[in-house]
Amino acid sequence: MRKKTYEEYLEKVKDNGFSIGSVPKEMQTDEIIDAAMDEDPWAILLIKDKKMKTVERCSKAVRDYWGLLEDVPKKMQTDEIIDAAMDGSPCAISFIKDKKKKTYDRCLMAVRDYWGLLKYVPKKMQTDELIDIAMMESAWAFWNIKDKKMKTYDRCLKAVMCRGKLLEYVPKEMQTDEIIDAAIENDPWAFEWIEDESKKTFERCLKVVRRSDFMLEYIPDDLKERVKEEIQNG
Repeated sequence: MRKKTYEEYLEKVKDNGFSIGSVPKEMQTDEIIDAAMDEDPWAILLIKDKKMKTVERCSKAVRDYWGLLEDVPKKMQTDEIIDAAMDGSPCAISFIKDKKKKTYDRCLMAVRDYWGLLKYVPKKMQTDELIDIAMMESAWAFWNIKDKKMKTYDRCLKAVMCRGKLLEYVPKEMQTDEIIDAAIENDPWAFEWIEDESKKTFERCLKVVRRSDFMLEYIPDDLKERVKEEIQNG
C-alpha cells in the first residue's frame, strides 16, 4: 500500500483537522499541526509529541472549548490558559492539575456557577463563604464538605431537612434526636444511616415502616416483630 506524502497529509488536515490522528508522529510538523488546529482546535487531542503542545496551541484549544483543559499538560496550565477555560465554563476547575492554581477567586467563581463544583475545591479553600454559597443552591453540596469541622450543626440540620439521605454524611456525634427526626421526616430511608443503634427507637422504627414496608429490612431484630405486630393491629 502506497504511503501518503507529506503534502497529502497537509491537504487532509486542512479539510479535516481531526484527521491529524492518522498523521505519523514524525510528520506532525508545526505546519501540519497549525493547519489541523485552524480547521478544528480539538486536533490538539491527537498531537503525538507533547513538546508540540505549546502554550499558544493550548490557549487556542481551551478558548474553543473549556473541556480541552483536561488535555493540557500541567506545566502548560498557565494563569492565562486556566482563566480562558474558566471563562468558557467554571466547570474547568475540575481539570486544573496544580492545586496551587485553584485560587480562592477561581473556587468562588466555580461554586457560584454550580454547587457541585465544591467537590473540586481543595479542603483548605472550603471556607464558610464557599460552603454556604454551595448549600444555598443545593443541600447535596453538604456531602462535598471535606473538613469534618465545617459540618456544623446548622449545616447538618439544613442538609437533612432538605434531603434526608444526607444523614449518611452527618458525623455520628452530630446525629442528635432533632437531626435524626428531621432526616426521617424528609425521607424514611434516612433511617438506614443512623449510626447509633440506640437511636433506632421503637417509635422511629414504627414511623419509617408505616411509610414504607421495605424499611422493615433495616429494623433491629429485637424490634422487628414488635413493629410488625403493631402495624398489623393498627
